Amino acid sequence: MFVDIDIASKRKSVSKDVDFEVLRGYTNALLAAKRPAEAVQFLLSSRERLNMEISTRPDPMAESSKMETEPQNLDPIQVNLLLGKAYSDSGHVSDAVAIYDQLISSNPNDFRGYLAKGIILKENGNVGDAERMFIQARFFAPEKAKALVDRYSRQ
Repeated sequence: MFVDIDIASKRKSVSKDVDFEVLRGYTNALLAAKRPAEAVQFLLSSRERLNMEISTRPDPMAESSKMETEPQNLDPIQVNLLLGKAYSDSGHVSDAVAIYDQLISSNPNDFRGYLAKGIILKENGNVGDAERMFIQARFFAPEKAKALVDRYSRQ
């Protein structure tokens, strides 16, 4: 009952200009309510909307659009990481790995895709491949994130 109320309240706060915290909160509420398919669909539609906004956004360097554009509230990488988590939580590990593979190929210098893939591989017993992902994640991670990578690689 309380989870449904929480989901309903989060759904109301999800609007066109959603930020990541709202997106993550709504997704986690759906996952906690054992509604992973709904979480995946929500994230897929959010990702599609974000991609549309990015592709139709005016050139931020154009003088006339400087005042009209606001900072982007969502990072596409974060949305995809959350989508991978939703797939993983729903038992669709291969879909989660595919999302992480896409992240790695489109953002090869970002440690987050490697870390997420390493975590899911390790959770599913593929320790050798997971270790390779953790090595890559640590290589690309900023100094302040290296401890996070180390923590997951040692669990």
